[in-house]
Amino acid sequence: MLRRAALVAVLVGLGAILIPLLSPQGQQAPKYHVQGKNNTILFLTNEHAGLCNVLLATAYALLENHPHIQVHFASFPKLERRVRETSAFLTTMKTVPGITFHPLPGPTYTEALLEFRSETSIIHPPGLAGIDTMAPNLPDFISPWAAGEYYNIYKAISETIDQVDPAVIALDTMLAPGFDATREKRRVHALVTPNILADMMPAEQPKYTLFWKYPALGSGFPYPVPWKLIPANIYINFRVIMSFLSAPQVREKRAFLKEKGLENPVDFMGLYHPEVPWITQTLPGAHTPLNIIPRNVVLAGPINLAGTETVSESGAELLAWLQQKPTVLISLGSGFKYTHHDATVMTEAIRQVLLATDVQVLWKMVKLEAYNADFISAAMEEAAGRFRVVKWLDVEPPTLLQSGHIAAFVHHGGAGCYHDGLSGGVPQVILPQWVDLYNFAQLVEDLGIVE
Repeated sequence: MLRRAALVAVLVGLGAILIPLLSPQGQQAPKYHVQGKNNTILFLTNEHAGLCNVLLATAYALLENHPHIQVHFASFPKLERRVRETSAFLTTMKTVPGITFHPLPGPTYTEALLEFRSETSIIHPPGLAGIDTMAPNLPDFISPWAAGEYYNIYKAISETIDQVDPAVIALDTMLAPGFDATREKRRVHALVTPNILADMMPAEQPKYTLFWKYPALGSGFPYPVPWKLIPANIYINFRVIMSFLSAPQVREKRAFLKEKGLENPVDFMGLYHPEVPWITQTLPGAHTPLNIIPRNVVLAGPINLAGTETVSESGAELLAWLQQKPTVLISLGSGFKYTHHDATVMTEAIRQVLLATDVQVLWKMVKLEAYNADFISAAMEEAAGRFRVVKWLDVEPPTLLQSGHIAAFVHHGGAGCYHDGLSGGVPQVILPQWVDLYNFAQLVEDLGIVE
């Protein structure tokens, strides 16, 4: 039910973009008004599952309900297989043209982010204790590419826009080169984001509440911020803002791109615009309260691909296994890899749960480096069929969560996982490690959906 409601809300949001194209002439032209081919949409997104899932689900829903629309998808080659599988599943259900994929050059978002740092170096504690690690990394979280890489991606996206000539562009807010190419060309567009509004809209709230009322990014503070934590909240916000405004890598990148002719590149602070529809999977009542929700913002609720994949033989076997007992699903996101220490601690925690309860455990686990994992094999043998470890889930996580067999969902606190958990009505246990993940952990506790 939630999935269907989400898809309807997405379509309403996208319809709000297309309808103005048919408006009578004579109205004041908006800033982003360049019209392309009617009934044509281009999705621009990163390859990271936490960022692209909502756009892929939106493309699926749009094509499912409006098969006459031409849907194009531009991203890095790593995502092509998944886009084609989603498109193929849809074409077996209906007579639709499918999704056309356009590969982008250069390193992916994840590759660029980790080019000069390790997976463990971005981990930090919440609040003041972590600000010295978090703040310098934030500009790279928003735009991790070197200036030359950024420009090459920007050019490729610009060429794709010219080639496809879409009526509408749907943007991943974390694909900064796509953001720049779209706005440089004054194209009609919408933003589609997995994040909750409190992450994206605090600056649109009443004056100064950003500093004293709403928990700062990476703070893990409750809402509203308690009086005793307001000074720390103000300081964290100050550091976050300054990291965007004064970071040397941002200044150098902007200077390079302006020399190449870009008008206002890497504009972190200009993401929101009142003319641009913003579709978020924020679920009313399941987010930090806001005084103001702008009229151009659509609260769609969970946006995911539950039940839209062709289930393989191994996937069918997994779904059958889930039916044996209530299952705890552990998945700390597509970007997290376990050190030997992490794996040892998690394995022992799982052992204790299995000894104390009658549940079974499904653990998505990828090693950070090579090491002997006999301790995991021993725990699996001890559990006598109640403990499974996989590198990749053969069934979409939201499909598992909506199966009715997941008793609890242990995850890292990503926006996608949070909303997938909501879509299945599953209690959540969050193990956050960086930036906004701490805010989601606190939100789950505030809302009482924690196990």
